[in-house]
Order: sequence, then structure tokens, then C-alpha cells
Amino acid sequence: MKTFLPSFRTILYMVASFLIVFTIGCKKKKDDQVSNTKTPLWVYNTQGDPYNSKPCVSGDKVIFCVSNDSGSIGNNVHCINRNNGESIWKCSDSLSQGIISNPMVYSDLVILGGINPHSLYLSDGTHAWKYRDDLMEHSLYGNPLVVGDAVYFTSYISVTKHAASSGALVWETEGDSVIYYNLRNSRMVFNNGKLYFGDASYNRMTSFIESTGHVEWFLTFEGAFSNIPAVTDNEIFIGVQTSDINTKTLRCINLTDQTEKWGVKLGIIFSDVVVAGDKVYAIGMTTLCCRSVADGSSVWSHLMSAGANSEPLVTGNKIFVGYGNGLLCLNATTGELLWEYKTAAGQDGKGFSSPTLDGDRIYVSCADGNVYCFSVD
Repeated sequence: MKTFLPSFRTILYMVASFLIVFTIGCKKKKDDQVSNTKTPLWVYNTQGDPYNSKPCVSGDKVIFCVSNDSGSIGNNVHCINRNNGESIWKCSDSLSQGIISNPMVYSDLVILGGINPHSLYLSDGTHAWKYRDDLMEHSLYGNPLVVGDAVYFTSYISVTKHAASSGALVWETEGDSVIYYNLRNSRMVFNNGKLYFGDASYNRMTSFIESTGHVEWFLTFEGAFSNIPAVTDNEIFIGVQTSDINTKTLRCINLTDQTEKWGVKLGIIFSDVVVAGDKVYAIGMTTLCCRSVADGSSVWSHLMSAGANSEPLVTGNKIFVGYGNGLLCLNATTGELLWEYKTAAGQDGKGFSSPTLDGDRIYVSCADGNVYCFSVD
């Protein structure tokens, strides 16, 4: 009987073929791990666009606003179950008039901006209170900020402080004719008895005395604001929206005398600035940057395939970022990509907005019409 002995060339070909198949398989597996290893716990379809509304969690409820999901005037407000994503109630909110708000919860109330500061009952979405009755005095009010028993709004008219339980006016700024409104309807920031807000009318970052609404100081910058700053006990970290490549767009300002501690050139900053420990996070153009709080030096950076105008979420040693093509989870210390979730539509700008943390879960709105729930781990 004749024995078949493969030639050296045949053996080499077989080994090479195996290595090619193995390499492709490994690469596919690696790519899959980067983009598809995270599965949502649930997905809620809004039948509209919730992108500009950051979810708010209260107890077992998740509340957010949705545009273009009905023929009614204004937007709809949705309340869903945090555990399974099932609808609890939905209401038509005529007082929003197309202004998508990030809702906040106070006691049994959902507080919203729009053409009129107002609130809904958390139990069923019916209207509880509204601020102005005179239609001629209506304006466009940005996202609410709830601190203690008070809620604050910025608008084309003024900055106002209200009793969160009733909407009753506590104070209103007057006399400076500045439009306190920015390009993303952002909320104010509170720290140590002061309120901070960056506007898009005069490109000013302003500090207000919380108890009276009086202006403590303001600084004028090279571009408008579409974000909120990060404020610590001693500094304020500001992201400037300007296309001038020679401008320092991430600034650290001393609160005591408003002098600049440091500044770096990161390009246009649309997103909110976040400080966690000794690191400050900001998104310049399409790059997520981690910088030292002390001197602004680079710790790490991560180039994304699209830009973002969201608020990065830092929890533990992870940072979550909703951007134009998906949702990223990175190691907050090293910048290593842990996972990336993209919608079924792929890289077509169906992006995620600012994530909300609640326990071991995050909730995030997407321009594909869905609200997603993911586990943190």
C-alpha cells in the first residue's frame, strides 16, 4: 500500500491558512468585544426623539421629555419603570413649547422649564403649578436646578429663584439686560452659596449670590457657552465654545480673585466639564481629554469617531460618555476603552446624550428614539 506524505510546501500552506483564519477570528472577536459586548438591560422606544433630555430617576421611576412623538403642542413627558422600562404614564406638556428640558424631581413633583417654569405631579403627570399667568411675560426658560427647597431657572428675561413646592417667586434679577440663556438650555451650578452660569449672549460666566440673586462677578470669554462649568471649593473649570485654534478653551479660574490659574487649547468645547478627584474631563472637538486639576497637564486622551455635547459621567474608576456615534465606557484612570455600544443604525450620528447614574445602573437617551438602561459593571 502506498503511503501519502504531504510535501513541505503543502504543510506550509496548511499552517499559513490556519494562522490566517485564526488571526481573522481573533480580530473579529476583539472587535466584537469592543463594540458589542455590552447588552442593554432594557430599551424603551419613545416613538419620538428624547436625545436632549437627560433622564431623571426617582424611586422606581425614570422621567424624561420627548419631542415629535405626537401632534400636540409642546412635548410629551414620559415616566417609565426603572426596573423593566415599561410605561407608567405619559402626558402632553403644552408649557414646554418645544423646549426639551432635563426634568428634576422635588418631593412628589417633576419640575421643568420651557415657556414657563412649571411642575407635574410625579404620580400621574398632571400639572401641579406654573410660575407666570401673564402670557405677555412668558420667556424661554432653561433646565431647572433644584437645591434644597428651592429651584432656579435662567431665561431671556432674567434669573429666578422659586419655592420648589409651589413655584412662588423668591427673587428675580433685574437691571443688567443680559440674556441668561445658553446654546443647550443648560442649568446653573451651585456651590458654597453661589450660583454659576455661562451665557451665549455676552459670552459671560457669571457668579450670583444665591440668597439674593445679586451678581458677585462676571468674566467675558472669546466664545459662547453651551455647557455647564465644574466648580470646586477653590476653582471653576470652564469650557469655551470657539473655533479659534489659538484660544485656550479649557480654563481653570481661581474663585477668590477670578485670575486664571491655567488654560489649555483643546478646540471647541460643547460638552459639560466634569471634575472627579484630581482629574478634570472635557471633550474638545472629537477628543475626550483627561487633564490634571492642578496644572492642566495631559493625563490621557481618547479620540472618538464623532463629537459630543453631553455630560461625561464618572463613577468609581469608570467614565461613561454619550457621543455622536454611541456610548463609551473607559477606564477613568488610564483612558483604556472598556466597551462601546452603538445602535443598530451604526455610525450615522444616532448619538447618546448625558447618562444618569442610579445605583448600579445608568440611563441614557438616544437620538434613535430610545432610552437605554445599562448595568455599570
